[in-house]
Amino acid sequence: MVRAWLGMLRLAIAFPVIVLATALILLAAPLPITLRGVRLSAWFTTWASRLAMFLFNIRYRAVNAEQFWNHPGFVFANHIS
Repeated sequence: MVRAWLGMLRLAIAFPVIVLATALILLAAPLPITLRGVRLSAWFTTWASRLAMFLFNIRYRAVNAEQFWNHPGFVFANHIS
């Protein structure tokens, strides 16, 4: 029963966070502002994703983290698994 309440609490917190993050991303998308060479809207996307992972207690582990950071190309994951 407690797990069900915690799940509902997480959803109640996550919904406004997702709405706010979406609004920030859409408002920042046309702006030509960059931080460390990355558009502001992409930073909002990263922050929102990290917050969602925290709220839903999602953990991840990179097996070859150095290989990932030294990769010269673009890395796109279609899911976290």
